[in-house]
This record gives sequence, C-alpha cells and structure tokens, in this order.
Amino acid sequence: MTFKKKNRPRMSKKKDTSVITLSDLYRISYQHVSTLLAESTSRRYRVATEELLNFFGDVELNILTVADAYDFTNYLRYEKKQYEGVDVRKDFHKIGLKSSSVNNYITTIAAAINILYELEYLDEKDYKNVFLKVKKIKEDKKKPRQVSSEDLKDFMKELDIQYYADLRMKTAIYTFLESYCRVGELCSLKVGDIDFQANLITFNKTKNSNFRVVPVSKKVIRMLQVLIKESEVFDKDYVFYTNSGTPMTPGGMRKQFYLVSERAGLDENITPHRLRHSSSVEFLKNGGDIRSLQKMLGHSDIQTTTIYLNIHDNTLVEAQSKYSPLSILNGKTNAPATTKARRRRYDK
Repeated sequence: MTFKKKNRPRMSKKKDTSVITLSDLYRISYQHVSTLLAESTSRRYRVATEELLNFFGDVELNILTVADAYDFTNYLRYEKKQYEGVDVRKDFHKIGLKSSSVNNYITTIAAAINILYELEYLDEKDYKNVFLKVKKIKEDKKKPRQVSSEDLKDFMKELDIQYYADLRMKTAIYTFLESYCRVGELCSLKVGDIDFQANLITFNKTKNSNFRVVPVSKKVIRMLQVLIKESEVFDKDYVFYTNSGTPMTPGGMRKQFYLVSERAGLDENITPHRLRHSSSVEFLKNGGDIRSLQKMLGHSDIQTTTIYLNIHDNTLVEAQSKYSPLSILNGKTNAPATTKARRRRYDK
C-alpha cells in the first residue's frame, strides 16, 4: 500500500472563506499554544502541523476534505519513516507510526484548526474541521513499565553525592518518586515553587497548564535545600541545573538517566516516566485511594488514572489464592463466617 505525498489535495466544492494556508495553520497555532501550554505540548503542535504542511504542500486549508484527512492518516500509519532526519542506525528507521502516535497527530491537528476558529481566522459556518471526522485507530493498551526495587538500588549505588551531577540525580530520583511529577515539570521547578515550611511543591509548568500542589516528605525538602545551596553559585531561580549553570532540560535529564543506567549495567534503562509509573503503583499498593492519586498525577480525567488499578499483580495473586472459585469442586469455601451462617439458615 503506497500513499504518495500530494502536490494538491482533492478539490472541494465548499464555499471559499478567508485564505488560510497550511503554513498559516502551522504558524498561528504554534504561536498561540507556545504562550499558553507546556513546551512539550506546544512542540507536539509544531511537529503535527509541520508534517501536514510537508505532506500536502502550502495549500489552502479550506479545500481539504475528509478523504484528504484519511489519506494523511494512512500515510502516517503505513509510510512515514520514524526518526527521519535524525542520525541513527539505518536499521532503526522503522516505517509507519504506532496507532497511539497517529491518533495524537490527528487529534493535535484538529485542535490546531479549532484554534483558528477561536481566534476568528475561520468561520465554522463556512469550513468544517474535517480532522474531527477521522475515527481513532484502536490502540493496544500496554501495562505501564515500572522500575524494580533491585534495578533502582543498583542505579543508586552508582551515585556519589560528592559530585554535583550525582547529587542532582539523587535529588531528582527522590523528587520524582514522591511528587509523581513529569520530567518537564521537574526541570521547570523554581525555588519559589517550594514551601519549605509546609513541605509542599507547586508545579506551575504542567501538561494541562493547571498548577498542581503536591505534599512531600521532610527528607525530600532537605535534599532540595542541599541542592539549592550547592547551586547558589549560578545565582538563578531554578532548582535543577547543568554543570555549566544552565537550567536542566527534559532531554538533558533523560540523557543523564540513560548514562547512569548504562554505568549500572541495567538491562532496561530507568527513565523519569517509569519512576512516575512506579510511584503510582506503590501508592495504591500501600493503601492510597484513586482520587488522591489522580490529583497528585495531575490527570484531568480519572479514567487515565484507573490504569494503575489493573496492575497490582501481587494483590491479584493473593486474592485468587484466597478466594478461588475452584473451591466449588471440593465443597470447601473461604467465605466469611457470616456468609456461611446465612447459607446454613437458607439450607434448612
């Protein structure tokens, strides 16, 4: 199946509206979200609208049809080269994006067009957002990858806090685990965001642009204070810096995790997001409730949080062992005493 990039999409019979081209969509939507949303989110808008522009060329937006939107979807799904333009091994250039990635592209482009409505560059009466008509591709839900206690211990053994980079990494590990934060949220953390008396951290640069306050232990607060003291030489407001004194970036932080994982000889690298998964699972295992976890993770929809309810493997094993339906075969039951008493009463 081959989908060639088009010089021009199918011509629509729709009424002509203001002349908005795909380069306008790229420019306006990115400028708008970059002032309102997290850097990672605004980058997603830039990448998605740029891909659309590269596929169709700089045509007028109002001539795109639903069929064109599906053509673009199929191109992403079956033909787009992953890591295109990036210097990686030849065998690493996979063809076609994952279903979740394709869905993200289409959702983001639809949202970018909605921005043009919001800013009154387009009128919904004259142009309908065709990308809203594209049905989402079914995604395989995967179990979040946690970090094992053994791997984390081996990772921590590699850290010597006499060195600034290792002090920063150890502080980051503890902060990730206790605050459930994303890597971008940690890197944008400023000294003024920490309440050292109440043991609270406020994350202002979040994925959904809503600030989030998370309580942490005194131990984490003390570790942050030590790191901030060591960073005073940089004379800036941030908490996490590179050795040269510039604020850490998400990419830089991920690279440091990769390097320490390699030093520790781990089969699977530890990443900031895997720590976020591990914290969530441990919170529920230790008796925490799903609503509190939702707030600390910063999920706007609790359905996103409920994925962690399905991965308590040890809890499921214990429950199945104790309450196995196979008891019906041997006449034995593990039902509570009150239930047994009711059964005897009804059997008489």
